Amino acid sequence: MRIGACLFLCFVFEVSNPRLASPASLTQQIARVDQAVFLTNASLVPLELSRLAANASDFPTTPTTPGFVYVWNSDFGTFERESESLGPAFVDRANTVGKGRFELGTSYVFLDLTQIYGQTFRGRIGTVQAVDAPSGRDEPIFADDLTIQSHVLSLSATYGVTDRWDGNMFMPLVLTTLQIEEHGGGRLARADDSKFGVGDILLRTKYRLLRGAWFDLATTLSLRLPSGSRDDFQGLGRTTVTPGLAISRFVGSHEVRAILGVEVDPEDVTRSRIRYGSGVTVQPWRRVALVCDILGNSGLVDEQVSRFFPVGEHAGDALGLGGIETQPKIGGEQVTSFLPRTDIVDLIAGLKLSVRDNAVAFVSFAVPVTSDGFRPDFAPSVGIDFGF
Repeated sequence: MRIGACLFLCFVFEVSNPRLASPASLTQQIARVDQAVFLTNASLVPLELSRLAANASDFPTTPTTPGFVYVWNSDFGTFERESESLGPAFVDRANTVGKGRFELGTSYVFLDLTQIYGQTFRGRIGTVQAVDAPSGRDEPIFADDLTIQSHVLSLSATYGVTDRWDGNMFMPLVLTTLQIEEHGGGRLARADDSKFGVGDILLRTKYRLLRGAWFDLATTLSLRLPSGSRDDFQGLGRTTVTPGLAISRFVGSHEVRAILGVEVDPEDVTRSRIRYGSGVTVQPWRRVALVCDILGNSGLVDEQVSRFFPVGEHAGDALGLGGIETQPKIGGEQVTSFLPRTDIVDLIAGLKLSVRDNAVAFVSFAVPVTSDGFRPDFAPSVGIDFGF
């Protein structure tokens, strides 16, 4: 309990000491910086970053059964541990917590988003777009800095409806900070701000279909509610439904597991994503375990960001990751930027400790395996779970 309280107090301290917040969203502030340097509101970059950062703000979620699992022994009229395994870090298992039991947890994840498709922001946004400089010469525009950091404190609660069926609610609290600076044509503009809010809430359920000698199998279902602000990089901004499967097997106190699901966007099926992962827990001692997970999700098609620009307002500022298409329209032109389909895969390694008979703590580090999208160099996380 003391570890959980320390995590919460540290997060409250961080939130209570942010920079003086602007009423404008972080996306709007990026647009204002672009406008101040280009002297025109002719940028696709804020829209592109909003889409990329929305996927990056799809924070890793702890599993519904992260610690001990139990089964009811009718002969003795009591719960018994199904295994001594300390459980997974982020890839869920097929096992359930046990009828009438609660699993409560809190975790903290830090993301420092500085890489876009394997390059720094400056490497992507530096452009030779001509501007009206005071010197009378055409000068390039550069982005000196772009840093988006997310501090994510998550709360998770799982209840065992039956021995086979669990229900879970996962709620992230997100503090997002932005630093951006651009210069060109003798002009300099910057933004430095923080936003705090609730991220996308997940309602999850799991039903174990099979408890076999070789493996356990369960169906899973997750409903994502768009409670997080996409403009502040704290959520996807849309409702999604993710049906899936989870498979796992205990080997003594060790454990192997895998998940597979499809996150469906009912409003735009093309924005659906495949979610997958596998992991192993190696437990050399009763209270100490080594955990390794590979967690990923993949888009189905390239994404598009479009905007209409009136006559005389040329859109020269764009990431152009997958090409740009311009189509003449009455009174101006429609400019479309293509964002390549992303495969976002992370390798997560960590350590789990049984700090009490009903509590398991963990510390882990996630390292990107792929460079697609808007990514951090690494993402540390800590947390603790309690069973009742």
